[in-house]
Amino acid sequence: MLTAGGCGGEKATGNLGDVTIETGDVYAIISIMDYGDITAKLFPEAAPKSVQRFIEFSERGYYDYKTIHRVIDNYAIQGGSLNGDGSDGKIPDAQYVPLEISDSARNFYGALCFASNSKGSYSQFYIVDNN
Repeated sequence: MLTAGGCGGEKATGNLGDVTIETGDVYAIISIMDYGDITAKLFPEAAPKSVQRFIEFSERGYYDYKTIHRVIDNYAIQGGSLNGDGSDGKIPDAQYVPLEISDSARNFYGALCFASNSKGSYSQFYIVDNN
């Protein structure tokens, strides 16, 4: 989940007062083209496979300098697609992470979530842009 939200224009603070990174927390830093760095606090207890995928992709620089390809005001900001335009090409079904559901997770303003389709999640994420 993000420690900062927003894209372009004024930088929003998301839930900085609610979400902080403490010693021992799991987090990733990605660099988004035309925006800058985003530090994301991750919650492996809520979505272990998705967090592992995000860490793996972050560590190998997959997200660095990708674009935000969709912004829907008061809803979500989406990025992380393979081609930078919302499409991912032909990803083998076995590469998708199955949808993970957790009673301990919630979508709050600034939350980082994996986008999914009927196969699960691959690389795309969205940031909740709505209170």
